[in-house]
Amino acid sequence: MIIKVTADRRQKVRENFFLTALVNALKNLIPASSPDYEINILNVEYWLIELDENFRANREIGFNDNDEAILFAPSDKNLGVYTDSGIKFNPDLYDKSNPDLFDIIWKKNTC
Repeated sequence: MIIKVTADRRQKVRENFFLTALVNALKNLIPASSPDYEINILNVEYWLIELDENFRANREIGFNDNDEAILFAPSDKNLGVYTDSGIKFNPDLYDKSNPDLFDIIWKKNTC
């Protein structure tokens, strides 16, 4: 099952001091596990997340405001945000997306 999770808008992150401080603190940790995320995380407008049978993230793709796929995890150098979190999602709270489209985008950009 693929769900769509909307990211906080970049402008809102920049306007909120505490959230910005948190993002900056996390950026010090992220490079060790997800170097591509340090550069692009604030450009993500939404995520498509593949859930496993326990409703935890198996794979994730982050998209910018032009609907371009810019982040992928897990990969050989990125553990990801949701794939590394252990969060259990309630799929009823999110829009669903096409699993075939997810696989096409994944294969096009990771293989």
